[in-house]
Amino acid sequence: MATNASAHKILIVDDMPVNSMILSSLLEARGMSVETALSGEECLEFCGKRDYDLIFLDQHMPGMDGIDTLIGLKECFKEKGKETPVICHTTAEALPYLKIYKAAGFAGILTKPVVPAQLSELLKACFHDESPEELREERDEQQRIEEQIKLLPAWLENVPDIDVRTGIENCETAENYLKALDVFEASISEKASQIEEFLENEDWEMYTLRVHSIKSTARLIGANGFSELAAELEYAGKEGKTAFLAERTPEFIKEYRSFDGYFARLKEQKKAEAGTGEKKCGAAPREMLEDAYGAIKDFVESYDVDSIQMLLTTLEDYMLEDGDRAFFESVSKALADSDWDRMRQIVGV
Repeated sequence: MATNASAHKILIVDDMPVNSMILSSLLEARGMSVETALSGEECLEFCGKRDYDLIFLDQHMPGMDGIDTLIGLKECFKEKGKETPVICHTTAEALPYLKIYKAAGFAGILTKPVVPAQLSELLKACFHDESPEELREERDEQQRIEEQIKLLPAWLENVPDIDVRTGIENCETAENYLKALDVFEASISEKASQIEEFLENEDWEMYTLRVHSIKSTARLIGANGFSELAAELEYAGKEGKTAFLAERTPEFIKEYRSFDGYFARLKEQKKAEAGTGEKKCGAAPREMLEDAYGAIKDFVESYDVDSIQMLLTTLEDYMLEDGDRAFFESVSKALADSDWDRMRQIVGV
């Protein structure tokens, strides 16, 4: 154990003691104070009694897995009024599920076997142990975000359950953020009805795909709490926890539809722009379209819903030739239906 009285307190949760031993040695060498737990249940017991500065949580454990444990930890943090970053500690084979883990609420991912350089970067990010130059860069970034927030309609900051700062961080600019909000709002009525239909018909595969799509765009716009609920439903769908889905879906649908009322002003703005009959950016340059074709192909191969939606929304500002417009409209329809087989056919992968 580290002897430094000011050391960060770390909890490692892993059912394999050898994994905990390796990670503990790396952390203690960096002056950290480390405790270990062998299960999700033990983790919740420990966290109910004492506080930690960071938790490394194995995803694959018997009994409660990592996501189940994380859900319990969030309740524990809420009761204490203190949030603790939780890192998903898993094998490299799980990297394709990175977005699922982040959407579930993990603060980061540390793969096994541990790469010391990766661990150092992760600790620096969690504890903000940065050099003066890095701190200046961080201040500049925060100033840029503040400037972008000022470009947003003032009423957006009063929309419940939306963190515009997170939205700007995810989307980079106020313009991109408004486009992401438009993507999110445009499909609320249709997707809410589809989820109710899938639930009634017990079509769990389509239910899970639709919730996954909503989760991604919700997280993008800064609807963090709603995105976490979507992630819980997606995980329950994958695990076949139908009783949980039946219980929580009405709450999910009610909250989802409530956003439609909050974003009514976006609808009005979109109608006004459509009424002019003009495209903000004129005809789309061929070079830009060729880049868009290549990007769409990459995004479909990686199942990157957010990036596809953002690209399609961006293209709405341009005039397109008939062939180009038909292509992107077909991608948009397949995306709305979560028909990945059709999308792969369209883009040729």
